[in-house]
Amino acid sequence: LTSSLVKQAGAALCAIGSYGGGMVQGDTSYISIDVQDQSKLGMISQGANRVYKSSRINDDDAPPSHTQMDAKVGSHGLLVMAPDPCALFLDCQYKQKVNIHLE
Repeated sequence: LTSSLVKQAGAALCAIGSYGGGMVQGDTSYISIDVQDQSKLGMISQGANRVYKSSRINDDDAPPSHTQMDAKVGSHGLLVMAPDPCALFLDCQYKQKVNIHLE
């Protein structure tokens, strides 16, 4: 994505798409980000991440939905994260892990 403000800032802007209708138990998502030295990146999402309980009856043993993001930000780099909220539905199981390594 681009705009005059993004261009003035000398940055890149990335919009993360949705997972379709949402996630159910057992779904996983992994995102890896590498912001190079002296670079600027803005990350946004296009809507709430919806997390539902497993659609299978009596499936209490199903693993939780899981999202993980690993980001590396180089020397004098900038990463701005502005995601939409996560919408958790009744009885869902969800784990989220965010790792950010600053150089």
